[in-house]
Amino acid sequence: MKIERLVIVTILVLSSRLISAQGIQMEPMVGHNGFYYQHIIGTPFDGHTGLGILNISSASARYSKSPAPELMSQIYLTRQVWQELGVGAGMIYVTGVGMRTTAMAQILKTKKNFTLVLFPRIDLWKNPSMELMTIMEYRPKIASNLTLYSRLQLQTIWNKEHHLKSSQHLRVGLDMGGIQFGLATVLEEYGAGFSTYQNYGLFIRKEIKSFPTKEI
Repeated sequence: MKIERLVIVTILVLSSRLISAQGIQMEPMVGHNGFYYQHIIGTPFDGHTGLGILNISSASARYSKSPAPELMSQIYLTRQVWQELGVGAGMIYVTGVGMRTTAMAQILKTKKNFTLVLFPRIDLWKNPSMELMTIMEYRPKIASNLTLYSRLQLQTIWNKEHHLKSSQHLRVGLDMGGIQFGLATVLEEYGAGFSTYQNYGLFIRKEIKSFPTKEI
């Protein structure tokens, strides 16, 4: 618990210092089986070196006592290699696993109303876990001040021996005045036996600023 509290305090401090970040996305979800929260905060140091900081964090708590609440937080020193490709190295903390050094890459592509983000990651130590997160967003215009918001977020984590965790997040709703809200689904699978968890509910999302994109 002391480690988790330290990680939470660190996240809050970083968030307050990155309030002028180039991209801040925050989303809480309340479902029939529990609560889920995710944020992505990214900021460049300047407009010349391509260096920056990226923090991705999520937390989930279920109404039942088991399993225990989960916290995942990763922070990276990043380098923009090309317009659509960034790389980074840093630390990741996961409940029950602890702190590890890790490296990642991020590929971002946009075309009209569609956005695709690929985020592969690997631990930098013996018996590493490997992760791939994929985010797809589709935002067609419905009216002058109304947009459909939809997102599919996929995550799968493995080590050399077996499957650790996978998740599928689906969001469908509306974007009004820069705030997204609507229906949410969370499906998760754990361990080599792929034990499952489902959570259905509502989400609300806010983008303070947008990450830089380049149409293809």
